[in-house]
Amino acid sequence: RENAAVAETVAFSDSSIFAYSDLNHTSVVGLRQRAQQCAQVATVAWEELDLCACSSAPLHGLIRPVEGLGSPGSNLLAFPGECNFSGMRSNLGMIHRLRESKFRWRVLLDAAKLASSAELRLNEIEADFVCVSFYKIIGYPTGLGALIVRHDAAHLLADTHCARGATSPHYFGGGSVAAVAATSDFAVPRPALWEQLERGTPHYMGIMSAVDGLLGMRSPMVVMAAHAQAVTRSVYQAMTAMHHGNGTPLVKVFGNHASSNWRQSQGPTIAFVVLDADGIVVPYTRIAKAAREQSIILRVGCMCNPGACQRFLGIDDLQLRENYAAGKVCSDDNDTVNGKPTGGIRISFGRMSTWSDARRWLRFLKGYVDHGEVTVALPRVVLPVDASAPEVEGTITGLAVFPVKGCRAMRPQAWPLAEDGGLVLDRHWAVYKTAGRFPLNLKGCPALAKITVDLRDAAGSLVLEASAVGFGVVHLPLPDPAAASLVKHIHQLSPAQATGFAVDEWFSNVLGMPVTVKGGSSQANAPNTMLCVSHQSLLRTEEVTGVQMPMPRFRANVEVADFPAFSEIGWARVMAGEVALEPRGMCARCPAVDVDSATGQRTECQSILAALATARPGGDGRGPPKMGVLLRGTGPGLLRVGEQVIAQAAQGSPAG
Repeated sequence: RENAAVAETVAFSDSSIFAYSDLNHTSVVGLRQRAQQCAQVATVAWEELDLCACSSAPLHGLIRPVEGLGSPGSNLLAFPGECNFSGMRSNLGMIHRLRESKFRWRVLLDAAKLASSAELRLNEIEADFVCVSFYKIIGYPTGLGALIVRHDAAHLLADTHCARGATSPHYFGGGSVAAVAATSDFAVPRPALWEQLERGTPHYMGIMSAVDGLLGMRSPMVVMAAHAQAVTRSVYQAMTAMHHGNGTPLVKVFGNHASSNWRQSQGPTIAFVVLDADGIVVPYTRIAKAAREQSIILRVGCMCNPGACQRFLGIDDLQLRENYAAGKVCSDDNDTVNGKPTGGIRISFGRMSTWSDARRWLRFLKGYVDHGEVTVALPRVVLPVDASAPEVEGTITGLAVFPVKGCRAMRPQAWPLAEDGGLVLDRHWAVYKTAGRFPLNLKGCPALAKITVDLRDAAGSLVLEASAVGFGVVHLPLPDPAAASLVKHIHQLSPAQATGFAVDEWFSNVLGMPVTVKGGSSQANAPNTMLCVSHQSLLRTEEVTGVQMPMPRFRANVEVADFPAFSEIGWARVMAGEVALEPRGMCARCPAVDVDSATGQRTECQSILAALATARPGGDGRGPPKMGVLLRGTGPGLLRVGEQVIAQAAQGSPAG
C-alpha cells in the first residue's frame, strides 16, 4: 500500500524517468504500471545502482535515449535496502550522490526487509520516500506499514498532473477529502499530506498492536541485528560445509555471504537451492513438504521478487514466458519446467531466532546428504459418502502398467492389485544416474521412451523383459510376492529371449550414460495408488481449450469412459467389478504431459499443460492444473478391461 501511494500520486512528466532495480519486490515493480502512463520506465541492475549518479546512467528498457530525458526533480529511482529474496544489502551511502547527480534522482527506498533486522537512521539516509513494514519488524499485524516522506519531497505527492494531458488515477476515500460532491468533479483534499493519502478507515487495532510490539522490543536494534547475523553466519557456514560423498556441495547459496564485507552487504537471510550428488537441483516443493512433516516451515518459490529469481536461477525473459506457457504461475507448486528450477528456498533469522532452531534445521538438511530425502507418508483420508447422490457408471477401457518409471507401458487386459493398494509392479523399478538421488523421468531423459517392457516366461519362471531396438534385451527378476500374484492371474506368456547383459550395463548402453536400476518400494510420485483418467473429461477439455488431449500423454493406469466429464472430482467411493477403490485426490499435472511417451519428444506448440493451466477444467483454480483421480485399492483383486465401474460422490461435492 505504501508503494502504491507513491505510484498513484507522484508527479511525472513525459520527460521524466522512473527506474527500478532488478532486485525489487513485486510491489515496487508494479509502480511501472502507473509511471509508464506519463514517464519513461527503465530497469537498473542492482550492482549498477551507484552508476545512476553518472551522466551515462545504465538504464535498460528506455524508449528514448537518456540524453533527451530527465527533467530535474521529476525522476524517481526505486531500490530495496535489502533484497527480500537473497538478503543482499544496498549501499545507502550512494543516495546523496544520486540526489545530487545530473538526473536529480528522487529516491524511493523499500526498507521493508532492511528495517526488520538493521538500524534505519533517517537523519543519515536522504531518501525521499522510505517504506517500512511493521509486520516484518515485530511479526504482527499483517498489512500494516508506513510511508515516510521527506518534507522537501512532499509536494511531489500533492501534484497529480500528467504532462501528456491525462489525469492520474488518484484515488480518494473516506477521511482524505475536506469536501466532495457526487454530482460534479468538485473535491477538496484535506490540507495534511497524511490525510490526503488515507485509503478509508485506518487500521486502528493494528496500530495499537504495533505500539505494544515496538515497546516489547527491549533490546536496541543493533543488539538484535548482531544476534540475527551471528545465527545466520553460523548456519551459512554449516550449510556450505555439507557435501555429498563424491564432493558435490549439498547447497548452492545466493547473496553476498562469501563477500569480504558480508557484515555490511548481507542481511540475516539465506537463499539457496539443494543439489543432489550429480549437482542437479532438488525440486523445492519436495524439500518444503518434507520440512513441514517435521514442523519446519520454509518460504519457497520466487518470494514475490521476480528479478532476483531470474538473476540467481538464470531465467531470461524468453524462458519466463515459456514457463508461463507451460503452466507455471506465481505461487503454484510447479517447481521445475523443462528440467530447470523455477524458484528457490529461503530461511531468515531475526531477534526471536534461537540456536536450537538453527541446529534443528541443520539436522533436517543433513538428511539430504548422499542418501535420501525425508519420505512423506500419504495420509489415509476417507471421504463421507453422500447417500442421496446418484451413482454414476462407466467402463474400464484400458489398463496400463509402468514397471520401470519413465519407460513404455504394458497394456494388459487384466491386472492384479498389490497389497499396498496400487497395481502389482507399477513403478517398481526406476533408473538413477550413478550416485544420483532422484530417479530419471521422461522429461529429463527422453531416451527412456526407447525401452519397451513386458512379461515373459523364462523356463517356467516369470521375468520382466526390457528391450530396445538395436540393443537386444535384458531380464529383471520379479520379486516373489509379485510373481506369485501374476502366476495366479496371467497366463499364455511368450518365451523370454536369451540375454548376456547385466541390468545396469544394458540400461547404461541404451541411455548413453552410466546408470543404476533400483527396485523395491514404489518409485511413483504418489506411491501405492493408481491414476484413473476419464475420456469424457479429456474430450470436454479439448472442447474448452481447442488443444488435443491424447490419453497416453497422461500416463494413466486405469482409463475409463462413459462417466460425466469431471465427475471424478467428487468421487468418494468406487467399485470396479468386485474391487473397492478409495479416491485419494486429484492428480497435479507437470510438464511431462507435453512429452510424447512413445518418442520422448516434447510438444513444440499447443502445450497441453498451458491449456490445462489456462482453462483449469474441473479444478478450483488453486495450485498446479489437475487431471485424473488417484485411486487406492482396499484389498486384493483383479481389474479387467471392459469391467463396469460404479462411483458415488462425497458429501457436499458438486460432481456426480
